[in-house]
Amino acid sequence: MDIRPVQNDKQEPVPAEIMYADDIDFIGKKDADVNSIEKTLKTHCLKVNVDKTEHTSVRKDSEDWKTTKKVGSLLGSKEDIEHRKHLSKIAFNKLTNIWKSKNKTKQKTKIKLYNSLVKSVLLYNCGTWALTKTDEDRLDSFHRKQLRNTLGIRYPTIISNASLYKKCREAPLAWLYFPSAWFIGSVKSRDSLDNSFSF
Repeated sequence: MDIRPVQNDKQEPVPAEIMYADDIDFIGKKDADVNSIEKTLKTHCLKVNVDKTEHTSVRKDSEDWKTTKKVGSLLGSKEDIEHRKHLSKIAFNKLTNIWKSKNKTKQKTKIKLYNSLVKSVLLYNCGTWALTKTDEDRLDSFHRKQLRNTLGIRYPTIISNASLYKKCREAPLAWLYFPSAWFIGSVKSRDSLDNSFSF
């Protein structure tokens, strides 16, 4: 970004130009390095909004940094997954009337609405997650539960996971959004489930 230099040091009541930058991160190995940034920026006629400035320390003896939010996501994978689940539940519940309407809204329309308004919330910034197999299984289980509720499938009605994916034209989230996971588990089990539905 090209920023024109300030021509003089004269302080005017209303600045001729206001330049704004948001979500800028400065990383340092020592607290002193980070604390000196404000003074350095001042020499370039740049002002830091102290009230909106957040300081995060990543240390081995503390996990507080995992709950720090950056661009809508928490830094800790597990923490962010739970946060996204919570937000997707809220988004899902706002559409309860649509999910419950059996004759007014077609199944295909419900799935489109779910994918665009709920699943997108659940998987926001999911590419930053470091998932274990347990995390993947829990995420897929949560996803299937929402799909069942979208279609109004509740106990005692039973549907297998493979049939549910086929009915919704979906697949386990790990296959769609975390392709590296394909090579970690059993390829054979993936192939067997692949054969049970198609897109």
